[in-house]
Amino acid sequence: MNKENLTKITALLVHVAKVDENYSEKEKLNQINSIFTKDIAYKNISLGFIVGHFSIQECDLYFKYSSEIHKRIIKIIQQRIQDSIPEL
Repeated sequence: MNKENLTKITALLVHVAKVDENYSEKEKLNQINSIFTKDIAYKNISLGFIVGHFSIQECDLYFKYSSEIHKRIIKIIQQRIQDSIPEL
């Protein structure tokens, strides 16, 4: 996946997360942290974006270690969104 597509996906996730473009950068980061700790539906949608691209072998591994992998994927998504705030 190229950088342009990642930026578009990140912009979509930020939009869905209701992070207002008028927020300061600190407010945006706080909103993102809040969403990833409180909004289970949003976390599941974000996770679905990633898991939906898994191969059969990756799905087998994911189901075997789903709790640990789930946490890692969510942390990676959260960090990617936070790192992309200046680009949006």
